[in-house]
Amino acid sequence: MTIKSRKRVGMKSIVLVLALGLVLMAGVWATGGAQSALPGEGKTFVLGYGMWSADNPSLHVTKVLLEDELGYDVEIAELSTQALYPSIASGQVHAFTHAWFPNQQYLVDRYKNDLEIVGLHYDDSFTATIIPTWVAEEYDIKDMDDLFRPEIVKLFDRDGDGKGDILGCDIAWTCNQIFEDKLEYSGLDEYYVQLPIAEQMSNFEIRRAMQTRQPIIFLNWTPGWIFSQFPVPEKLTLLEDPSGYHPDGGDIDQYGWPPGIAKTAVGLDVKKDHPEAYALLKEISVPLQAVNDSVYLQVVEGEGSREDLDRHAREWIEANRETVDGWLEAAGLK
Repeated sequence: MTIKSRKRVGMKSIVLVLALGLVLMAGVWATGGAQSALPGEGKTFVLGYGMWSADNPSLHVTKVLLEDELGYDVEIAELSTQALYPSIASGQVHAFTHAWFPNQQYLVDRYKNDLEIVGLHYDDSFTATIIPTWVAEEYDIKDMDDLFRPEIVKLFDRDGDGKGDILGCDIAWTCNQIFEDKLEYSGLDEYYVQLPIAEQMSNFEIRRAMQTRQPIIFLNWTPGWIFSQFPVPEKLTLLEDPSGYHPDGGDIDQYGWPPGIAKTAVGLDVKKDHPEAYALLKEISVPLQAVNDSVYLQVVEGEGSREDLDRHAREWIEANRETVDGWLEAAGLK
């Protein structure tokens, strides 16, 4: 074989080796790309927002995790609660992360064949008649029966008409009539009147009274920002209701109202079409205090934009990394 022939053979071998190397590298790259691809890449997942500030914390924690951990493009559908459930049932919305019970149970019942309730965020929400803790301690007020005492009626008489004044529910809300029924049942309607007032007006009035150390009595509930600024029982005292009466009956707590429960509602197709997202949605659990704190930032501090809410969610996730990693592990994502 001539020297030129040997060179040609050598060059061919080099070319073949290089070509083989490129093929192998391409295979490695392709395999590596397949391994690193996230299950939600190229897919859209729609989360519902029920137009209530308390919906946002679980919504945005879920949004961030679906984006960062699973690669989804997440869209938010802003709908009334009455429109959210049929949208989930029809598949237009994949999930609503703040399904609220017992208030929304009738909607779940209506669409129960086309959606599923999964997970639990919290079940320790309350509605109660409330006073500042310093008032409770100074005047030895422990429950609703103590409100019958003449000196306590006088203490809460804001307008001097001889009856105590309780900041209550917006007149358009069902809780207004329920509270009227409760006052009548106990006989407290002879000594107190409910002042109908919008929720945020009531909260700012409560804050003013707390800051100026004025006696005040009010009906309120969680989630709500007032309990982020003035925690129970350090600053606020919930009055127990010995009557145990509620016009709707049902599961009533010691304060005379059904406890609020927050879960997640998902469409039936989510488990099949988005199994990783479904597994994660079952595990995500944003607690009540985080919701109270978020509502404070939204309403009082004015940090209510979607960008603000994403930032709050990421900050909460990092502050609770061990908990979040537990969700991911339980969902089979770690």
